[in-house]
Parts: sequence; structure tokens; C-alpha cells
Amino acid sequence: MPICDRNFLSWAKQQGGQCCLCWRLTGERVPGSELHHFGNDKSMGTKGSDHFVARVCQDCHRNIQGKRRIAFMREGQFETLAALQEDAIELLSGFIGHLTSKE
Repeated sequence: MPICDRNFLSWAKQQGGQCCLCWRLTGERVPGSELHHFGNDKSMGTKGSDHFVARVCQDCHRNIQGKRRIAFMREGQFETLAALQEDAIELLSGFIGHLTSKE
């Protein structure tokens, strides 16, 4: 069962940043205006844990979901997954730092 953490999602949305996919795959700095859930191996169409999110732009979010997903992933599957994981780790680390600074 996926973890639901609305506090983390709310904090992550406020962080801004760049699209991790555009930056890693093309070197472009595009604002990462959306959070993409990933890391769910069960099936397409079901959301993964709220802790597995990465900042992506609207175009990459559209391309990594639905019908375009297979072609998008085929182009750079390992680079795409690495970029998503790196951004998720950065967000989680920042959130943990945010929580510990409140104490």
C-alpha cells in the first residue's frame, strides 16, 4: 500500500526547482512545475508512494505518462529513472532537514 504524506507533498510543491528530466537529458533549465509519482511496479494508472515524487515540467509529465510513456522511456530509460530517483532523494533530504530544523 502506497504511503500518503500530504505534509511532504505540500512542502515539495513549494520548493520549485527545475525539471530533473530536461536538465539531465538535454541540459536545459526548465521550471519543474509538477510533481511526478513514480516507483510503482504494480500497474500503470496507479499512483506510487507520495515519497517517490520528482519535479518535472508539464511536457515531460505528459510524455512520461499514458500512451507516450513507452517511447519516452525507451529513449533513455536508465537516465530517466536515475534523474527521477536523484530528484526524489534531494526532495526527501530537504524535507527531513526541514523537519529537524523545526525541533
